[in-house]
Amino acid sequence: MEVKKPRDTETRRKLLTAAEELFDQLGYEDTGIRDVMERVGVKEPTVYYYFKDKKTLFIEVMKRKLDRFFRRMQEATKEKLLHDQLVELAIVLFEESHNRVSILREVMQFNPLDQYQNTIKGVVQSLNNGVAGNLERVMREGIRRGELQALDPAFLARSFLYLVEGFAAEPISPFEKLDNRDLATKLVSLFLGGCAAR
Repeated sequence: MEVKKPRDTETRRKLLTAAEELFDQLGYEDTGIRDVMERVGVKEPTVYYYFKDKKTLFIEVMKRKLDRFFRRMQEATKEKLLHDQLVELAIVLFEESHNRVSILREVMQFNPLDQYQNTIKGVVQSLNNGVAGNLERVMREGIRRGELQALDPAFLARSFLYLVEGFAAEPISPFEKLDNRDLATKLVSLFLGGCAAR
């Protein structure tokens, strides 16, 4: 008879937190199970009780990051007006830009022929679909309420995402002095109003 492992305990959460910090600081290759166990103050069998191996631990850390990111996106869309939703979403995208890039960079290190290939592809697909899906939903609602032109919601979502990510990836020097809210507000005004004189 197989004994079920507890899915979420304080020790497991501590291991995930320590692993996330170490993966962020050192990268996947330079982080070892021993580093994680020493940071938490547990013995090696404890780590393997919760996680089959380092890749499993890494994948759980990536899923945890994605869950946190998607919860922030959901929170951002609780605003009532489309303008406010987009400003909040842009702020989340600015603040989470580094995490998204690190997730993609780290998962690309895995050998595509190993047993984790489908899981890794799932993490990347979840990241891409989750961001696009949340933005498409907001755009669809904006169209329904008459706040946006009746364009393809996927096109609107991608356009907004590319506009925001262009600034998140490499801020243009005159705009570096703007805080995230000011920059988000300017980008949303540009997205919603366009540049043409009326």
